Amino acid sequence: MYGYQWVNWEKYTKDPKTGQFDKTYINQIDEVIKLIKKDPNSRRMVITAWNPSVLDEIALPSCHAFFIFNVSGDKLNCHLTQRSGDIALGIPFNLACYATLTQMIAQETGYKLGCFSHYINDAHVYVNHVEGLKEQLTREFKPLPTLEISKKPFWDLDFKDFEIKDYNPHPSIRFEVAI
Repeated sequence: MYGYQWVNWEKYTKDPKTGQFDKTYINQIDEVIKLIKKDPNSRRMVITAWNPSVLDEIALPSCHAFFIFNVSGDKLNCHLTQRSGDIALGIPFNLACYATLTQMIAQETGYKLGCFSHYINDAHVYVNHVEGLKEQLTREFKPLPTLEISKKPFWDLDFKDFEIKDYNPHPSIRFEVAI
C-alpha cells in the first residue's frame, strides 16, 4: 500500500462548468524530487502514506505514516515518522528501505547523502522476539557495509542496479512474524 499511496494519491478537482469531479493522481515521489531540484530550501518536501479515506478497507493502517526531506548544504536528509513498529522485524526493514530511498533521491537530485532520522511513536517488542533480541544485544558491532547504486535516472533503477559491498553479517536470528 505504501508505494501505491506514494505514487497514486487520488486528487479530485471540481470542474467549475459542469460541477463534476475529475479524478487525477499525484505522484508524491516525483513532486518531492522536482521540489528538491527547484526549491531545496522548501519545508514542504513531505510524502504521506496515511490516508484516512481507506482505513476501513485495509488490513493494517500505515505504520510509517510520513517522511520529510530537507537539504542542508550539499546533503539531502530524510526524517521518517512512524506510528507503530516492531523492533525485531519491522524497524530494521524500514531503516534499510528509507535509507536506500534517501540515497536514491539524493543521487537523482545531485546531493550527497545526509542523515536519516527515525521517530517511532509506539516501538514494541513481541513476546516471541525477546530471546532473539537478547541474543542480538550480545553481539559485537561489525564494520558497516556500503550501498552502491547505478548512475541511472530514478525511475529507471531496477533491483540489479543495487550492490551491497563489504557486508559481513552475524549468523541470522529467526524471528517469527507476530500479529
